[in-house]
Amino acid sequence: MNKKNIIIAVSAVVVVAVAGCMIGCCGKKKPSGAPVVAFYGAPTCPYCIKAKAFLDKVEASGGYSEVQIVRYDVSTKEGMDKYMEAKANCEISSPGVPLAIFKDTKPCIYELGFGEEAVSGEKYRQHIVALIEESKK
Repeated sequence: MNKKNIIIAVSAVVVVAVAGCMIGCCGKKKPSGAPVVAFYGAPTCPYCIKAKAFLDKVEASGGYSEVQIVRYDVSTKEGMDKYMEAKANCEISSPGVPLAIFKDTKPCIYELGFGEEAVSGEKYRQHIVALIEESKK
């Protein structure tokens, strides 16, 4: 491969990367001050997997684009530190994941655990809608 072909190949990669960011990353950017849902889970926890799948669907639907969902993996030190900090802040004494915190100021609003989507998912959805409505005040 000659020098000209290498330059063309590298240029093409840069163009694709920038375009991908503009379409994917930048298009999904949340507004400054967007309400945040903090989700704490573990990759081996079956209830966490169900809750994460539900939150993925919520994000993919586009109907709740005003909300930013931040996910923490409690199997990592950073994720566990954030989890312990959130539990202390919200005075949550029960251990366990999944934990979704919809409001992290007192009185905190959170859901611990995740059962059937029809029940737990509806609770998540109601909290998200309330969070959006509160942010518009």
